[in-house]
Amino acid sequence: MRASSSPYKGTAPAIAALMSGEIDAMMDVPSSMMSQARAGRIRTVALFASKRTASAVEVPTLAQAGGPALEGSTWVMFMAPAGTPREVLARVSSEIAKIMAAPDMRARLEQLGIEPLGTTPVEAARFLDDEIAKWARVITTAGVKAEQ
Repeated sequence: MRASSSPYKGTAPAIAALMSGEIDAMMDVPSSMMSQARAGRIRTVALFASKRTASAVEVPTLAQAGGPALEGSTWVMFMAPAGTPREVLARVSSEIAKIMAAPDMRARLEQLGIEPLGTTPVEAARFLDDEIAKWARVITTAGVKAEQ
């Protein structure tokens, strides 16, 4: 089986390789693949998620498809330089929370397969620490080494 976790220079060339049969499988975010799947050019198999996504309810999770319960996600986080005053962080966080709560913004993000969350700086820091610890365990267990 020829698969891609993307030695290609972006998603578009990888999807083209998938559609042409150059590779047999690839993994990417739903927002980049669902239009091709719905057009019948590629076939979805499963999401690496704990639950189905609202933008692609027809795609089962890996566990629902008969595989192991694996979860991987892509996330975006607003960051600021170390030493940014807490009041500035609080204000930015408050404004972002308002934007993320706006019904039109939520609907658009969900349409793209993005689950808008919006948290406080403390919750974001906790999430980031958990992600670093989780992926450090994966890297250590798999014996992954950085290329030089």
